[in-house]
Amino acid sequence: MKEANAKNVPASLKLLNRKIVYNIIASETGISRADIARKTGISGATVIKIAEYLASRNIITFDALESSAQPGRKPTPLRFNADFAFIIAIYMEGLYASMGILNTLGRPVLSREFEIPDIDLFIEKHLYRQIDSFIVSGGIDPEKIIGIGMAVPAALDSKTRKVYRAPLSHASWLVNLDDILSELGSRYGVPVFIENDVNAAAYGEYRSVYSENAGSLVYLSLGSGLGGGIIFNGKLWKGENASAGELGYLILNSPGRKSNNSEAMPNNTGWLEDKTGLAALKRIFDFDMQTPTNPEDEKRIISYLSKYLALAVLNISAVLDIKTVVLGGLLADHFAFPLVESVGKVLKEKSPYAPTVVSGKVKNPSFAGLSFIVMDELLDEILSR
Repeated sequence: MKEANAKNVPASLKLLNRKIVYNIIASETGISRADIARKTGISGATVIKIAEYLASRNIITFDALESSAQPGRKPTPLRFNADFAFIIAIYMEGLYASMGILNTLGRPVLSREFEIPDIDLFIEKHLYRQIDSFIVSGGIDPEKIIGIGMAVPAALDSKTRKVYRAPLSHASWLVNLDDILSELGSRYGVPVFIENDVNAAAYGEYRSVYSENAGSLVYLSLGSGLGGGIIFNGKLWKGENASAGELGYLILNSPGRKSNNSEAMPNNTGWLEDKTGLAALKRIFDFDMQTPTNPEDEKRIISYLSKYLALAVLNISAVLDIKTVVLGGLLADHFAFPLVESVGKVLKEKSPYAPTVVSGKVKNPSFAGLSFIVMDELLDEILSR
């Protein structure tokens, strides 16, 4: 592509070139300007200007020391400084909240979990105090905080902040979500973004582990309920009502079969969710995560869960033709590899075309996902300054 004279380069092209160079440097441990020019087709002169701009913003550094360590003239590697900005991530669920400070690559600087017996009171009286304390504890310059991301267990439109459904959350604060987030943004002078918790986890897992080698995946979160997040062609797929991936609402029972499965589910939970969540395991096996389970009971629980999860995976795979399914969430972490192995075994028995099921590899994937979501939204603005 023939480049225009620097004085006449449209702002949109200048921004596009900056984003291309930014993304390449961010994905490498070190890369020279000459290599960037070769990889992108952007002229060497333009790459030099962009590198100088990024360095002036403390987004990259020039590793001159390393380049002079060997005899002869060596290209100076450019290093990405992931700590040039930070994101505050907040995860609200039931009686607990988690908070994290993450850099621009989704890596946590600090994270904390705390109990909140009354979530409405916490939002009204204590949220700001916790955030202020957190910033001080992390030793972060408040000027470097560029955004706040919040994940909640609800189907919602992240743009309009409209909540469609929150069956496992009974907090009235979700009714006033837009006002709360607007006030939060005003208090800290940064934009605030909201996302479904499992969608955020799916995006965090994908961007941290799979984005280089896969375009799509399904993330299953097994815990209080059963949720799912879908990444399709590198992006979150949310559906018309922000409910794509709500695998807890799958119905796997045969039509007309007489059983309690046909009854209405309690608290508007889904059919499959009612069979696989924490409440179901407590009801069926008297299971409690805080109490040690004997090996035989654990085998029975894993066998029970595997049958339902395998059918859910096969159903969603038949529609989306996904190769990779990531299993995460409290229960998946608790039962760890034996559960993943058991689900994989049932899948092979059921279908020769089953996708691969793997354990989640990212600690606090919702936090990582929120940081990537914030950066996706703000990168144009950051690189336009």
